[in-house]
Amino acid sequence: MTDDDSVNALYQHMHQEIQVLVEQLKMIDSTIMQLNSALEAVKELKDNDPEEMLIPLASGIFYKVKSINSNEVLVNVGNDVFVNKSLEDVTKLLDEQIDNMNKQRSKLLEQYQNSMAMLENFQK
Repeated sequence: MTDDDSVNALYQHMHQEIQVLVEQLKMIDSTIMQLNSALEAVKELKDNDPEEMLIPLASGIFYKVKSINSNEVLVNVGNDVFVNKSLEDVTKLLDEQIDNMNKQRSKLLEQYQNSMAMLENFQK
């Protein structure tokens, strides 16, 4: 294997690593958007205390329900085990999850920037 082959292989490896980082960043961004959407929905429940709600089943298909206890929601804690949580507790939980995802995003973004800088050095 020549030096050029080694450099080319390293360049290809770094390029693949960057692609993986980009995909991970996209997944984290999507998760953050979903968590923010859930947080807004919980805040809406806290602020408005609706008697009836529409639960989406599919695109354009909703199920109309009456609220029994508008101060609590069920939270899946794993293995299909659900616990009742207050809207305030769920708000805190979602805030923590968003904060954790943003920290992971920052770390990945730093790795991406470092990898891009190294890749640019190879091109010189």
